[in-house]
Amino acid sequence: MTRRANGGLVFLSFLVPALALLGLTGCAKKRQRVPVPVAPPTPLPSTSAPEAGRAEPPGLGPSAALAPPPGCAAGPKAPWLDCRYESASGETLRYYLALPATGGGELLPIVTVLHGSSGSGPGVGSALNGSQRAAVDLWTSAETQRNHPSIILAPQAEPPPGETWVRAWRVPASGDGRPKEALTLVMEVLGMLEARYPVDRRRLYLTGQSMGGFGAWLAYTRYPGYFAAIVPVCGGGDPSAVIANPTAVWAFHGDEDAVVPVSRAREMVAAIEAAGGTVRYREFAGLGHNIFAKAYSEPELVEWLFRQRLPE
Repeated sequence: MTRRANGGLVFLSFLVPALALLGLTGCAKKRQRVPVPVAPPTPLPSTSAPEAGRAEPPGLGPSAALAPPPGCAAGPKAPWLDCRYESASGETLRYYLALPATGGGELLPIVTVLHGSSGSGPGVGSALNGSQRAAVDLWTSAETQRNHPSIILAPQAEPPPGETWVRAWRVPASGDGRPKEALTLVMEVLGMLEARYPVDRRRLYLTGQSMGGFGAWLAYTRYPGYFAAIVPVCGGGDPSAVIANPTAVWAFHGDEDAVVPVSRAREMVAAIEAAGGTVRYREFAGLGHNIFAKAYSEPELVEWLFRQRLPE
């Protein structure tokens, strides 16, 4: 028994160092298999608009407070900013901008509101007051912004006497030396906003009343397929310039309008239908020109507008 015990002790004296050596070897092998963690690169902030049709990563969207563009100051009333845009050729356009508090992590649509003749400048806030209130208040209301966070653009035309949103129904001829049309400057401002913010290029909308209604119809024929939808209110257009395009239309007019005859809207609607376009038309019986508040209180208008999307 003594020899067995001594033999066991001798055996253990060899076994313990061997196990320790194996343990160290195993640990070394395990340590070799553990990768060294590398911190991912910090993404650079970007305010550029996504490419059309390009899928965006989850969570992309505006921060809780979008920074105003250059040339903006506090506007005449909340939530508006009072801004100035200068084109590369030196023309200027005053515009008012309302930015959402948050975009909910989604790309933002833009609603452009073209005022009537009473909203023309000069004068601070003309495009936001008077008969323009029904439109601008609708799109910036707490309910609309809660359900559909969006950027609202309200340009203010300050044209020379006699000029409106529509200078001519056709594109100005090459070599035209006059300053750019007000609507051309609006399109440049939209391009600037698309480049600066996370804008959904498939959901650009435009509406206008009276003089702005003419501007809305011009946008439909001059820039086919640029806007997902337009809403002309008591305006008129050039039916001969209508071509098939994916822009949806919901037009409003009063059948006793003595300022802009109702025939102007009917002709545009008929031309769009003949071209196979998407158009809705609401004509108010017994009403004249001042249908602004009634048109913009149409129960389905807000939801209809934000449902419209250009195809991929």
